Amino acid sequence: MQDAGNLGDILRYSLISVIDNGQGLRPKKLLETLQKLESSRDQTRHIGLANTHKQLKLTYGEPYGIILRSKFGWGTSVHLTIPKD
Repeated sequence: MQDAGNLGDILRYSLISVIDNGQGLRPKKLLETLQKLESSRDQTRHIGLANTHKQLKLTYGEPYGIILRSKFGWGTSVHLTIPKD
């Protein structure tokens, strides 16, 4: 899901965030993880994020799902977006 462009877009969904201050992901690992989130290929290992992202999209539609952000040395955040209604 892309960042909302204006306040009107932001108010249309609820955001559930899990943030840690651990090591974070190296850029290559973050890119691989983001690609797996958007992949239509079924995975047999490390399926938690990808499965949750896919189920949110199937249940609520394309604009919803997981936003993953990470900066190596700073930590990682996982944001789930779901409709407000």
